[in-house]
Amino acid sequence: MGFDKLSYRLPGGKTVLETSVAAFAAHPQVDELILVAGGNLPVCQAIAAACPKPCTVVGGGATRADSVCSGLRAAKGQLVAIHDAARPFVSEQVITDALAEAEAMGAAAPAVAVKDTIKIANDGAVVQTPDRAALFAVQTPQCFCRNLYWKALEAVQGEKVHLVTDDCSLFELAGLPVHLTQGDYANLKITTKEDLPAAAQNKGENTMRIGHGYDVHRLVEGRKLIMGGVTIPYEKGLLGHSDADVLLHAVSDALLGAAALGDIG
Repeated sequence: MGFDKLSYRLPGGKTVLETSVAAFAAHPQVDELILVAGGNLPVCQAIAAACPKPCTVVGGGATRADSVCSGLRAAKGQLVAIHDAARPFVSEQVITDALAEAEAMGAAAPAVAVKDTIKIANDGAVVQTPDRAALFAVQTPQCFCRNLYWKALEAVQGEKVHLVTDDCSLFELAGLPVHLTQGDYANLKITTKEDLPAAAQNKGENTMRIGHGYDVHRLVEGRKLIMGGVTIPYEKGLLGHSDADVLLHAVSDALLGAAALGDIG
């Protein structure tokens, strides 16, 4: 079986798809959501039913452009944000900035500066090193005035449609400008299993926590000696209101401390 990236559960219990939907449902400028479904139609329908804002599910198409068209036909607004559901960590600010720029300029997308040196190669040999200062990694949501998107789509027909890898490239092929807004390096795209460690770290799954716990009871006669839940044969035991198990009490305090939940008292 292939890797079902949208059904992967992130720290906190929600799937990648649920987390992406929740980000837009919580945004004050988003009035409705359109989920373009492929083979995950029942899952999308269940998520749409639980969405606090109007949420419609439509079927996708044979190409990316066809799928976007399906979503656009169902949408009612004049300003649209097209988001890759595999980017569950999109922030409210990234959405806000892209929408504002698209409303002012017609088309906008968030992007971050490329940190690595990029090489252009031919048959495994480097032929060119582009200027890194001019390179940006484009993210989503990519936002557009709806009428302008239809204009771009009409201009790009036939074989050119298959060159569209994102909505910005559609505008490029149509000769229409797209303005870049500030993206977020945390706005990661989960494509393969190799992306999961970075995703988990982004949500704090790998954050180290340290707790310190200790317990003290004095030895007295007439009590059982219990440590770690095990009764140890001995003529004395630890005095306390409960089992006086210093080991379990210390471990419990350490765990509670690491979770910032106080102590057992």
